[in-house]
Amino acid sequence: MASGPLLGGALVAGDGWRSVFWVNVPIGLAALVLTACCLPESRTATPRRADPLGQALVVVLLGGLTFAVIRAPRLGWGAPAVWGCLTAAVLALFCLVPCERRRRDPLVDPRFFRSIPFSGSVAVSLVSFAALGGVLFVSTLYLQDVRGLSALPAGMWMLPMPVMTMLLAPLAGRLTGGGRGARLPLVLAGSAMALSGLMCAAFQTEGSAVLLLVAYGLFGAGIGLVDVPATALAVSGMPRSRAGVASGITMATCRVGVALGVAVLGAVLSSGLHGPAAAAGAAGFTTAAHPVRCIVTGCGAAVALAGVLVTSGRAERSARETAARLAPADGTAAGPAVPGPSARPCGRTAGTVAPWP
Repeated sequence: MASGPLLGGALVAGDGWRSVFWVNVPIGLAALVLTACCLPESRTATPRRADPLGQALVVVLLGGLTFAVIRAPRLGWGAPAVWGCLTAAVLALFCLVPCERRRRDPLVDPRFFRSIPFSGSVAVSLVSFAALGGVLFVSTLYLQDVRGLSALPAGMWMLPMPVMTMLLAPLAGRLTGGGRGARLPLVLAGSAMALSGLMCAAFQTEGSAVLLLVAYGLFGAGIGLVDVPATALAVSGMPRSRAGVASGITMATCRVGVALGVAVLGAVLSSGLHGPAAAAGAAGFTTAAHPVRCIVTGCGAAVALAGVLVTSGRAERSARETAARLAPADGTAAGPAVPGPSARPCGRTAGTVAPWP
């Protein structure tokens, strides 16, 4: 993730945009070989059945929502295709919950969301990676279409973002697993993301190369700090047999967040660029991108606030209660197999996170 913008720019500059997809072929084959050779088997004692209905509903929900958001600025929100996709997404959502409740092995167990830390992890992952997708999309358009840079120089301009992500991700792991819990890294992550968006919105960083690079670095720091505590929150309090599913949902939410971020923030930018009051050139882009930067600022503030709310004593109680409901069905002990996140509400310590292997 950290090296993606630079390597992507180099690939596009060297062999065109199709090379970005071709490079996945040897990487995927290498992953298959290394998995077969190096990873031990970890099959569960109680294999879970596939949930094709749940998978189909999730595809309709996410596909319909994403298509409608992307096409609405050009077709209009009243267009039949947009309304049809939105309707299909809403119907899929309303059908998904009751269908998953009735299945023995659901794709997404609705009971997980009774845990405030788990629900907070999903929300934080969705919001932060939606902001990431939108920032990368808008920054690429600005650097190439407004500044006139080619793909490789544009990737080099964004280097502060992946560098800070790479440097601060290990720090997030130490903070989360070293007794401080998920609260501090999430608050720091949200604050850095919000400050980055605020700098771009308030100071028009396009006019200053230094401010633009600092804003990229701050946002990269926020992304680096958010991933590990979000995953720790997802598995906190879960029975060990469900921890993999819980962390998998959070990881999938990150990818969904990137797709929706590109769709939503791209639609907001497109509306500003092609609206009746749109201006041409750099000034027009700056005006059109202002709402996008305000949204990014709001996303950062939401992550910081969530970091406080989902590590409270009430949140940890909900995680323990959820574990008690899930454990009997698994045939395991009622208590959580994965300790809860460490938080210090009202000056007390409320648990620890097991160190990562």
